[in-house]
Amino acid sequence: MKAELLNTPGYYYAIAYCLSAFLVTCIYRDKSRGRRGMALGVPVLIFLMLFMCLTDGVRRSLFVPSMLVIIFLVLWYVHKSCEIGMTQTGYFGGKILINAEFAASFCWQVYYNYAQSIPEEYLGLWRWGGMALIYGVIFSILYVIEHYLQKNLDELQITGRELLATLLYWTMR
Repeated sequence: MKAELLNTPGYYYAIAYCLSAFLVTCIYRDKSRGRRGMALGVPVLIFLMLFMCLTDGVRRSLFVPSMLVIIFLVLWYVHKSCEIGMTQTGYFGGKILINAEFAASFCWQVYYNYAQSIPEEYLGLWRWGGMALIYGVIFSILYVIEHYLQKNLDELQITGRELLATLLYWTMR
């Protein structure tokens, strides 16, 4: 059982990415558009989830191209749903990726550390119930933080230079 638990399954990341993207767009989307803006993004989130599940465990040579597709889908979803500029899209895309990676990794670590002590017949319930509980808590906390610290998009000024510096710093790590 230990061998199959070594890597975080792709569906953990897929669900976390979709929840994180949905959270950001719920807070920062243009409210005057109503639900139309959110409805446009639902097919993108479904495609993102399917793509991430299908590319789970791909060879090393295909990992970078598949991650580029995932990042593009997240950025496109945010850009279309929130109707914001490219620098703000990059900023929120980064937040989405960081929050999703944290949530998926944390959820998998909790499952991984307790799965050996759970009887075999309850593992499915533990996996899905624990995921719902942990994601619910994490994304509720993130919602409260984002909502509390929310700035008007007009006040949020990110220059291309700052975005480039952040990208260079991130790639050099």
